[in-house]
Amino acid sequence: MLRNGQYLQARQEAQEFLEAMNTTGYGLGHLDTESSHELTREMDKLAKENLGAAMSVFQRLDVNALETVLLRSEQYLEMSDAMRDTIRSGGKVFFYGCGATGRLSLSTGYLWRYMLDNFETLPDDTQRHFKARIDDLTSGSNLENLSLEDKIQELRSRIVDFMTGGDVALVNSIESAEDYPEWAADHLKSLGFCENDLLIASTEGGETPSVLGALMEATRISERQQYLTYCNPDEQLMSLERCRDALEHEQVTKINLDSGPMALAGSTRLQATTMQQLVAAGALFGITREEIEEFREYMARIDFSFLKPFTEREAKLNKQGEYIVYRLDEQTANIVYTDVTERNPTFSYPPLKHIFEEHADPSSTYVVIRGTENSDEAFWTLLRREPDTLETEEMKGRGDEATRAKFDFSEAATYRGLNKDKVHMFDISQDGDMLRLKLDDIELSATLPDTHPLLQQLFMKMMMNMHSTLFMGCLDRYKGNWMTWVKPSNNKLIDRCIRYVQGMLEHEGIEDFSYEKICHVLFEERMGLQKNEAIVLKVFDRLKEAHDKGYDPYPANGRDSDSSQREYRVA
Repeated sequence: MLRNGQYLQARQEAQEFLEAMNTTGYGLGHLDTESSHELTREMDKLAKENLGAAMSVFQRLDVNALETVLLRSEQYLEMSDAMRDTIRSGGKVFFYGCGATGRLSLSTGYLWRYMLDNFETLPDDTQRHFKARIDDLTSGSNLENLSLEDKIQELRSRIVDFMTGGDVALVNSIESAEDYPEWAADHLKSLGFCENDLLIASTEGGETPSVLGALMEATRISERQQYLTYCNPDEQLMSLERCRDALEHEQVTKINLDSGPMALAGSTRLQATTMQQLVAAGALFGITREEIEEFREYMARIDFSFLKPFTEREAKLNKQGEYIVYRLDEQTANIVYTDVTERNPTFSYPPLKHIFEEHADPSSTYVVIRGTENSDEAFWTLLRREPDTLETEEMKGRGDEATRAKFDFSEAATYRGLNKDKVHMFDISQDGDMLRLKLDDIELSATLPDTHPLLQQLFMKMMMNMHSTLFMGCLDRYKGNWMTWVKPSNNKLIDRCIRYVQGMLEHEGIEDFSYEKICHVLFEERMGLQKNEAIVLKVFDRLKEAHDKGYDPYPANGRDSDSSQREYRVA
């Protein structure tokens, strides 16, 4: 039971949020990416009753996302040319995003460095493809006459990847950082962005303040056209001032990848980031339209039912209180790690906790990289560069090096703090074109699409997105296609929680609670939220009870600390 002072604090915070929303535009319910997809409104039931059918629906939406990219192929090729021209003239290409798009930016940089570092051991077709792109990027520049080895070393430093909150956010979400565009602008400058450089900024919804802040700073520093990828129609975004400033800026080239709602409402880590990673990374690597078309055909015909036993087993083990350790090789680490990290803000799933804290509660899931012996080695394997940490006052204890160093996802840390008898290894590895999965006695070897490593990486991304989303469905972490366990950790996610409650109530035929009233109830419930409680469900249940019993859930006065039940005003 909350104390009277806590109720007053909740009311004040709710009012401050409503005022901020009205002035800065965090009411995003009108956006396609935040809407409920008609094909997935029974996804919660399918996840528990018919995984095969659920996978088929996911597959259909993923193929649709690839088709959207093909419709933008002209803009895509123009961006590829812009990257080439930047590198030829001595500039650098920066990839930036926040949350899921930030992690795709880091994945892009990782794959670039991995392929350069391992050029001599790449398959013959991949090596020829990559050599042609290297020659194209350096032709007519001061790099043209260098040896291939020297070109590789030079090109390694020409790609800069970063994300909101720094690299710590790759392994531990720092959602609140996205609300501060000035932090992103400072981050961009700290990385040495110059007048000849190019920024590829990605924001799933098109409205993330930190991404737009970095983009506008890039237009002030660089003489080049800067690029913005996003996934909502312009007319839906123009009501937001920060979006108007970016979309109408003469130095911003836009690539709109609107493919409609996500498989789960608002879960832009799914189809939105698939499109954006294909566009941004594909342009860098010189992936052709024909290669994307072939990949789309592959995705349309593959049978994803091979995932079903792994999804069912992981859900069963979780319900039994067992631990899953994803043990990964380097080629799968970045993609799988990203997916597991994103389960926390999306589903309030326990975050990764390989942290040196004496009394840290164990997580349900861990990730370790095979063959690594300490934290620094594991981070290098994940990124193939030194970590980018933020040594600012705002990021102290959240995004700085001291925080980064606390995480150890090396293989040496596999059993730290865990009862070995309850640990189950989920091995995922790639050997050439073979993908291998093993969880306890379930084992599978599957042939990856015979295509560019980037498209193989995207296949694994979509596979893991499908697996983890349906695994969460087996655990009742969403209702219909509303993410009932989403964490209200920043303004956008608070708005998302309120809208999800509103949508669920409307689905029950209940339309007598305003956005503002739901907001006040949410802040009250958040104040007393316990571990393993779903804020959206708590608010929904409270409002539905109030509707069914005919009372107003928003009280007129604060409560006494001794009160054993809520006081309500009669509606």
